[in-house]
Amino acid sequence: MELSRAVFARSARSWGLACAVLCAVMSGASVVEGDETPAPGPPRFRLTTAYFGDRPITGIRRIALTSEGGGRALAILNPNQCTLDAYGEPNECTQAGFKQFDVTLKPVPVAPDQQGLGALIGDVYDIEGLPPNLPRMRAVISDKPGAFGRLLVRDAEGNIARVITLEPMAGQ
Repeated sequence: MELSRAVFARSARSWGLACAVLCAVMSGASVVEGDETPAPGPPRFRLTTAYFGDRPITGIRRIALTSEGGGRALAILNPNQCTLDAYGEPNECTQAGFKQFDVTLKPVPVAPDQQGLGALIGDVYDIEGLPPNLPRMRAVISDKPGAFGRLLVRDAEGNIARVITLEPMAGQ
């Protein structure tokens, strides 16, 4: 299928900027200067998946999660189809609107793992508040600055069907 240049616009860099702007404006979270008391839940983070257009999740080709802490987060779902450059980065993309949802990250108790990876990888959270047409998802979030995370896509029985890396957004 040939994609028309008129329908596409460069957006590889604009995705990170768009997420940052949407997150700042729409998260509803505020930080009070001088208040150093950490809220319960995962730490502050801004993570995004790479473009996974070859295997979209119910039409979604990229997902960003941001949080100011305390268990609340903003999920930004990007349905845009992109061409890729020589490095595999999105080059020209359709301009369908992003969908955003206020979500709750609820801690998932997990049994201690034999390899001790939990301490290295992070804590597991159910993502609640996504649209019902999407599969259930969990996020693995680390409290280490600049750390990568994981998005765990679950099947109807609750088993992990797909693991997608969450990486720090550009500019962090």
